[in-house]
Amino acid sequence: MSTLAVQVVSPLGVIWEGNATRVTVPGIVGEFGVLPGHQPVVSLLRRGAARITCDGQPIVLTVAIDGGFVLVDDNTVTILSDNHARAHPGARS
Repeated sequence: MSTLAVQVVSPLGVIWEGNATRVTVPGIVGEFGVLPGHQPVVSLLRRGAARITCDGQPIVLTVAIDGGFVLVDDNTVTILSDNHARAHPGARS
């Protein structure tokens, strides 16, 4: 199974990085998911929660963000948060 290399960055630095099988972000016009093989995209983000399904883990990591951008290219997802982001382990998938 292919994975995504994910990095969540805020003005304070890297909040979280690792591999994931799925990332869901709050896009400016609606929430959307990213799976391995996703086409390249750059999107504005609104305030909300990014959900990261960690590779090989039964847990979905939730990252609270305060707007920003997401960049998707070549199985890499970079979330750039406008302000400090907070990562919280979530429910089991």
